[in-house]
Amino acid sequence: MDWSLVTQEALESLDVEGLLSTSTEREAMAYSTVLAPLLADETRWQTAQFACLGFLQGMLQMGLKHANAHEPYGPMFVFGDQRSWIPADLPKDMLLRIYPWAEKVADAELRARALDVIWMQGRHFPAAQGAVRAYVAASKFLSAAGDWPERAARLERALRLAASLGKGGISLKDEVLAEIQGEVDRPDEGTPLRHRLIDLLLEFNHGDAAMLGSHAAAIGTAASSLGKFFHAKDAHTLAAECFAKAGDSVSCAREQRSAAEALASEAEAAYLRPGQGAIAAASIMGDAVTAMRQAGGDAARAGQMHERMLEWQTQSLAQLQTVTTRMDVTDMTRQAIESVRGKSFRDAVLTLCSLVGPPTLDSLKNKVHKDAQVAILGAMTPLSVMNYRGRTVAIIPPLDAGAPDVSNEGLRGRMFHEARSRREPNVRAILYPALRAICEEHRPTRHDIAELIRYSAAIPRGHGESFLRALLTGFDGDMLLAAHLVPPKFEAMLRHVMEGMGADTSILGPTGLQPERIFKPLLELEEAKTAFGEDAVFEMQDVFVDTLGGNLRNEALHGLMPDETMFGPEVFYAWWLLLRYCVLTTPSAQKSRSQAPPTAPEAPTAAPSDKPDEGEDDAPSPAPDKA
Repeated sequence: MDWSLVTQEALESLDVEGLLSTSTEREAMAYSTVLAPLLADETRWQTAQFACLGFLQGMLQMGLKHANAHEPYGPMFVFGDQRSWIPADLPKDMLLRIYPWAEKVADAELRARALDVIWMQGRHFPAAQGAVRAYVAASKFLSAAGDWPERAARLERALRLAASLGKGGISLKDEVLAEIQGEVDRPDEGTPLRHRLIDLLLEFNHGDAAMLGSHAAAIGTAASSLGKFFHAKDAHTLAAECFAKAGDSVSCAREQRSAAEALASEAEAAYLRPGQGAIAAASIMGDAVTAMRQAGGDAARAGQMHERMLEWQTQSLAQLQTVTTRMDVTDMTRQAIESVRGKSFRDAVLTLCSLVGPPTLDSLKNKVHKDAQVAILGAMTPLSVMNYRGRTVAIIPPLDAGAPDVSNEGLRGRMFHEARSRREPNVRAILYPALRAICEEHRPTRHDIAELIRYSAAIPRGHGESFLRALLTGFDGDMLLAAHLVPPKFEAMLRHVMEGMGADTSILGPTGLQPERIFKPLLELEEAKTAFGEDAVFEMQDVFVDTLGGNLRNEALHGLMPDETMFGPEVFYAWWLLLRYCVLTTPSAQKSRSQAPPTAPEAPTAAPSDKPDEGEDDAPSPAPDKA
């Protein structure tokens, strides 16, 4: 695009707000949809006007990550090595040039987006100030439409933006907090919105914690009366946090017990619900038992819940069944999305982690040898493996006829290629659509992810925060950061598991030095195959460290990957693998998976300690059992 065409005068000549007036929703993505057919009629516009329309649509298609104060915008769409815009794609001088137009835009949603993007890329302080107030105004229009998630997102972005401005944003932050407090104090507001806003007030230490606890408790009671028991559990848990902050231990314990009772009610409802029954009910009741015991003070009730859970577990044996179907990619995607819809966040992610597994070595070998019988020339020809900079980093030699050993580079390199050809459709057709469905339904927060991996036996002690941040990247769609965080965290997980099994993860040299074994040597230890299985170890070698395969660790951490390739399926799959091992090694996941046949090879397991380190979500370090 010729950015010199995007000017204040050209934008004013478009009458943008008039063009957007046909939109039934006052929201950025809806505005982008309105502009699409206008861009299709290029002859209608002057050259500068057409450039401005393209700029506006690209800006409106940026995905708002309202909980991320430092990188609030990411691409809304990612297709292979292509994506929609982010603020860094726009030139600073052009954005500063159109500031006078942006600050005068009457539509609050459009004004907030334009000013925020100008601030993010141009660092123009008045734009940031204007964006804060515009977001608050935009939330009021969304209120009329009843779109509480988008309304909460605008208020949260306003608050985090104001807080990020330092001393210059103190008064703005106070304005936004007062606005949020007013929304929370309005009893006629929808409970999901009030729940999210109470959470924000608690995070920013604003308002009376005991009063916020009372509001949250009322939300929980109302949700239970409507049969929304998961929402009720979350609200009572939030109320307990508020009362704990207020120093009211009695009310805190009461709300914790209420949260446990909400889970028990959901379990009873699941037992009677078509398509769920005893298996789901037993799993949910197990969480209720744990929650009631942690709340303390009602051992008899916890015992009743436990008996009910045992009853359902016995019944669930008759409900287990294996279903095999054949379907095209469309059906695969639909099924993946449906498999995570309507579940709690934890159960949805547990399903996501079990949707696919590594291909077996035998299946890869058989496919390679079968292809060699048809494509004889290809089997006889050495193949070059190039990195992202076009350098040849390895040569796959010709395939030896009937070679059975994966140490044979001709066989192993072709097996890696076959594995990748299966992995990519799994990401595009199954894993990515399922993750987006989870994010759209639950809008997970940092706290949600921390709770998801609490007590994970795959996370070394002292690494909880870094693992949490690595996993947040995938839920935020920040694959650029994932490419740099996931490989070292995966290596730390491997080392932790190997040490738990008694493996020597360092080498004692003749001079007394003890260098650590790094990623690739760790995977060569026999304990790796014992813990993860031969198929999974082969997949890890392919994805992370073998030059004949994806080699992500070296390509990413040595700065060889260009930015756009980090949004491809390989980085996403690596992130999913880390999520899978972290989630499936939590006690709650082990309990759930023990009630049904696994859909993918097991992850290593370990018994958790009773309590994590004070102030962090780290897992203990016991030895894992064989997967």
